[in-house]
Amino acid sequence: KQSRYILEEIESRIYKNKPTGDLSKQVRIGSFELFTTYFVGAFAKQGMTDGKLSVKELTPGFLEEALDNGEVDIGITCFPVPRPRIEYIEVTNIATSIYRSSVCQFPTEDWREFPFAVPTTAISGSTRKALSLDGWPSDLLPRICQYEVTLMETALELARQGLAAVYLPDFVAKLHNKSSSVKLVSVSCSDLSSIKKHTVYLVKRQSTPKGGVIEQLSQLLTDVCQS
Repeated sequence: KQSRYILEEIESRIYKNKPTGDLSKQVRIGSFELFTTYFVGAFAKQGMTDGKLSVKELTPGFLEEALDNGEVDIGITCFPVPRPRIEYIEVTNIATSIYRSSVCQFPTEDWREFPFAVPTTAISGSTRKALSLDGWPSDLLPRICQYEVTLMETALELARQGLAAVYLPDFVAKLHNKSSSVKLVSVSCSDLSSIKKHTVYLVKRQSTPKGGVIEQLSQLLTDVCQS
C-alpha cells in the first residue's frame, strides 16, 4: 500500500515524449521495482529536474537494451548485464537480509523451513551470481519458494500477513517500517554473511556526460540506500 502512494507521486510527473538528449529538460529513468518504488519517489520529491520525469520498469538485460536503443537515459541496477556502449558507475553498496513480520510466528526459527515469497523474474547474463531478482543466490542456497510473485509489493503484503518470509535490502525494510503498522524484522542467516552486499550502479550510455543530474542521482541514491 505504501508503495502505491509513492508511485502516485511519480505518475503525476510522468510524460510521454520524444528523447531530447538534454537531462535538464527530460530525465528518463529505467529500473526495476526495488528502486522505482523507494528511490524514484525521493528523486521526484527533491525536484532535481525542472523538466519532465519518465520512469520505465525494466529488469536487468532489458534495461541495458533500452539504454542502447535510446528509450531511457539513466538506469539503476545491482545486476549488471554488460553490453557494448553501456557504462556502469559504481555508486554504493546495499546489505540484504531475510525478513519476516514482527507478528508472525513460524513453527521454527530456522530460515530453511520458512515459506518464501520470491520474484518470478529470473536473471540471465549478469556478472553477479544471482539467479533471482531479489538477489538470492539460488544456485548456492536452496529455499522454500512457496509464493511466486511479480511485484515486490505483493511479497511485502504476504510478509505483513505472516504468510511468508522475504529477502530484501535493509534500506527497503527500514523505509517500509516507517510507513507500516506491521514491522518487518530481520532473521539471522550465517550462510548469507559472505554474500549479503550488492553493489548499486547507475547505468548510462558512454556518450552521456557524468556531471549534472547523474552526480545528483548518485548522491541521492547513496543517501537513500544508506538511510
